Amino acid sequence: MAKELSISYSTAQRGVQKLEAAGILKKTGNNKRDKVYCAIDILNILEEPTHIKASICE
Repeated sequence: MAKELSISYSTAQRGVQKLEAAGILKKTGNNKRDKVYCAIDILNILEEPTHIKASICE
């Protein structure tokens, strides 16, 4: 993630730790390296059906 965002590893790690402490991210698995996190609540929102009101389309 640090490389993709062009930030240092420690900066990325602090951001992930804050999101994890806030309950936004949850670590999956027990890997020491190549850790994987999941934002379950965000994924649930994205999976909800979209309800478009007719007035928006007019």
